[in-house]
Amino acid sequence: MEALEKMARRRFQRPSPKKRGAWWTIRYRQDVYVDGKLKRVQREVRIAPASVNQREAAKIADERLMPMNQGIESHGSATNFRKWAVENYLPIMKPVLASSTYGRYEGVLENYLLPAFGGMICEK
Repeated sequence: MEALEKMARRRFQRPSPKKRGAWWTIRYRQDVYVDGKLKRVQREVRIAPASVNQREAAKIADERLMPMNQGIESHGSATNFRKWAVENYLPIMKPVLASSTYGRYEGVLENYLLPAFGGMICEK
């Protein structure tokens, strides 16, 4: 059960803008799927021209990362089964089910379904 709890943890990022040449840039880490496996990659993106002050650049950076920080970022037309089960299915079902039923569902997911189908992609 501990493995399921660790995966649902959300990360909050607030990188400070750096001036590089004629642009303000930020570096952040983003989760992407490569061959059906979740991989965290570092991205560096331009957010504003250097003529903007640092405070304004920080606001733009916060707006750009807001969907990722709030957990509402879409991952395209397909998502990993493990991610869907841990982040969507279990939290939605927990308040609706009895605790014994929820525990059984969680056990079936952890012991049988995730080892067999965890790396597969679910088409939405």
